Amino acid sequence: MERGLTLGKKALLILNPLAGRKRGEKLITQIIKIFHDHGYEVILKTTAFHKDAVGLCQESINEADLVVPIGGDGTLNQVIQGMLNSGVIRPIGFIPAGSSNVFSGNLGLPKQILKAAKNVAQGSPKALDIGLLNDQYFSFITSFGAFTKTSYETPQNAKNSFGQLAYVFQALKDVSTIKPIHAKVVTQECEFEDDYIFGSFTNSLTVAGLVKLDNTIVDLNDGKMEILLIKYPKNGSELNRALTALRKKQYDQEIISFHSTAWATVYTPKDTEWSVDGEYAPWASPMTITISQNLVEFIRK
Repeated sequence: MERGLTLGKKALLILNPLAGRKRGEKLITQIIKIFHDHGYEVILKTTAFHKDAVGLCQESINEADLVVPIGGDGTLNQVIQGMLNSGVIRPIGFIPAGSSNVFSGNLGLPKQILKAAKNVAQGSPKALDIGLLNDQYFSFITSFGAFTKTSYETPQNAKNSFGQLAYVFQALKDVSTIKPIHAKVVTQECEFEDDYIFGSFTNSLTVAGLVKLDNTIVDLNDGKMEILLIKYPKNGSELNRALTALRKKQYDQEIISFHSTAWATVYTPKDTEWSVDGEYAPWASPMTITISQNLVEFIRK
């Protein structure tokens, strides 16, 4: 793959105008000015439909020295997918303008859009790992089970109105549908097999933006992902144990399995719901998950 960055040339801005109360769209003129003031010529592309950012990135990346998604985690995921599909690697400067912005929290990026834009214009690239679920890339998480579909089934207008709370409201609607999922997870080091309510494979300091992982054992560029498997609770006592363990980051091995690995092969029942960075992912048997170390560079100040 071709790599490279020549500052002072062109920045490809890919804007999702509907993300996060349309915050990016409202500030796009000021964002462009920030890049102009730092010596960039701006190429602006605006998404018109779901997953449009994949094609926009593929079509225009050869023209750019820097790619700047402006939107939520889904927009970032699509830009990564488009870039890696193209075979042309450029640094990514993410401007988080979505309703949850889990990935930006991993990097400690500014929450204010204009500050984030200045961070990109003034920062320098740092390599991070990228995951792959079958043929679909992810920047921070792929998961199955309870609440997995919450992010992609939550209406955009609800996200814009309530932000992170919208996911909680949607999740509450899903509680009655939670059923055990019998899954087998095979890694290089060990195997897990049980009935689970949730399983995640992450390169992130949080799971779904709600469960925080211990930052002393999570490294975003060590060539490994973290597996978190929560067993199906047989009663209220076991559910409380699981919630307490997650809150205290002290994983109860009888209820929760936690493991770091470079790859995993996962077997789940047909039509098990999966997601990638909060977007729908089609089921397959098996699901193969790998991590590529230092695959993409992200701008950080």
